[in-house]
Amino acid sequence: MVGLDDPYPLGEMESASQSSYPGKILDLAVERKIINKQEAEAMWEENVIRWLCGENVEAQNKLRARILNKH
Repeated sequence: MVGLDDPYPLGEMESASQSSYPGKILDLAVERKIINKQEAEAMWEENVIRWLCGENVEAQNKLRARILNKH
């Protein structure tokens, strides 16, 4: 799925009112049955984590633990 795993979770934003929104590309991929809902959710989660932490695995793990209340 080239392009669907872009680390920037907001996707492409267009200037026309309500023409785009965060996750639109993933929603379209699900709607067109290119990926399923679970795959889209996994990509969304991974994209947001990478967007916030970059490739720093330690920071990613700390954030995941914080989200899950596992300080």
